[in-house]
Amino acid sequence: MEFTTREKLLLVVLISILIALSAFLANELILKSLNPPDGYQLVSNQNGVTLYKNQYDVFLEVKEANNPTKTYHSYCVGKKANVTVKFVKYTITSYKQVQSNPTVPAVQIYDSGVGETATGFSIRDMLGHNHLEAVDRGIVGLYD
Repeated sequence: MEFTTREKLLLVVLISILIALSAFLANELILKSLNPPDGYQLVSNQNGVTLYKNQYDVFLEVKEANNPTKTYHSYCVGKKANVTVKFVKYTITSYKQVQSNPTVPAVQIYDSGVGETATGFSIRDMLGHNHLEAVDRGIVGLYD
């Protein structure tokens, strides 16, 4: 059976498309997950929100993007990112509580800077550990 040049080209294009789709589906369905990086312990799993904590009191909150429940409050700093895993959109939030001291405001400023840095590393570690990329606006501040 002889193939013409046009048939060979069409066959190569079809095989290339099949390989690209297979790689995309393998990445989406097999490689991506929502497991915390090393050093995080499960704190709770309630109301569709999974909460992890590490030894430095940095929290990781994982929930579906349309879930309004949150575990942080106004005395926290951090980062958040939306990701897609198995065609479902999730929000990953990394935060740390800021010590509030009205008599020495420098304590709060220092804690805020340290918390921003720690949570930035934490969320990037979570994304890298699970082969995820932030969608929408990328990694943003906790109250953005």
